[in-house]
Amino acid sequence: MRASSKIAWIKTRRHVKWVDIADGAITLAIGVLAYLLAAAVIDHWLISGGLGFWGRLLLWVGLLGGSGLYFIRRVLPPLMYHVNPIFAAATIEKSEPSLKKQPNQLLAAFVVVVRK
Repeated sequence: MRASSKIAWIKTRRHVKWVDIADGAITLAIGVLAYLLAAAVIDHWLISGGLGFWGRLLLWVGLLGGSGLYFIRRVLPPLMYHVNPIFAAATIEKSEPSLKKQPNQLLAAFVVVVRK
């Protein structure tokens, strides 16, 4: 396998990794904004007189706990681990149906060359 093909696989894996990270971060940001909007509606419109200190503190702790859990489960793993080349090939196949089976065949050839 040529060096340019190996570089292409590395770039593809890196792109898949950053897309996963961006997806998780954007989803987290949207979730936090939706939570804050819901908390503001509950605090100002649904409960007369507002939630008070302890109600707001409970909402804040819930936000921190939920967003922290989401970050640990969805954003942190792509930051810490490498993307499997077979997953990268499957992602390419899903996004470009015209390349059906070509990435996996190239990957198989790459694995054979690396093992020799």
